Amino acid sequence: MHARHDSHVSEGAHFPLKESFLEFLFWVPVNVLQALSLGLLCAIMIPLAIAARKISGSSVPALWMARNVWAPVILAGGLARLRVSGLENLSRVRNALIVSNHRSYSDIPILYRVLPVGLNFAAKKEVERMPLIGTFGRAVGMIFLDRSTHQRAAKGILDLKAALECGEWTAVFPEGTRSADGTLGRFASGSFAAAIAAGV
Repeated sequence: MHARHDSHVSEGAHFPLKESFLEFLFWVPVNVLQALSLGLLCAIMIPLAIAARKISGSSVPALWMARNVWAPVILAGGLARLRVSGLENLSRVRNALIVSNHRSYSDIPILYRVLPVGLNFAAKKEVERMPLIGTFGRAVGMIFLDRSTHQRAAKGILDLKAALECGEWTAVFPEGTRSADGTLGRFASGSFAAAIAAGV
């Protein structure tokens, strides 16, 4: 499966050299508005998703909200259009480890939106310390990978294996961080070891 997005959302302060100064002046306030609206949306949606998780005792409602409410609004606010191909190759019979490159903050809402499954994520440990997002991640069972020691890294891989064995669809960014220039980075092998061990 392949998903591509076309968007004018800028990463940090980077603006392509081909853009004129007038385009730069136009997109700066647009990006500021996008950032503010994103913060407001997360401040509303994440507590609702956490509450849904606590009330239902299941991550299903929270993940449904992420896919059907949060992700579409985020992508629309980024003026993004999605073109998806290959969904016919996605099996609904059994779960899988979803492996994605990592080019921007848009990757997570894109994956939530295009995959017709209750998708969870494995993320680096630092994400757990982020306000609201870390709380949401813990509520839905996100797997936090701590690479600070071999023992902690191994525990994260075992947690990922257990989630896959329980039938969860889980997405990983094996590059470990976003690519600044779009070049595909070196993959860490741990998530693949977990998938092989889980037989998915």
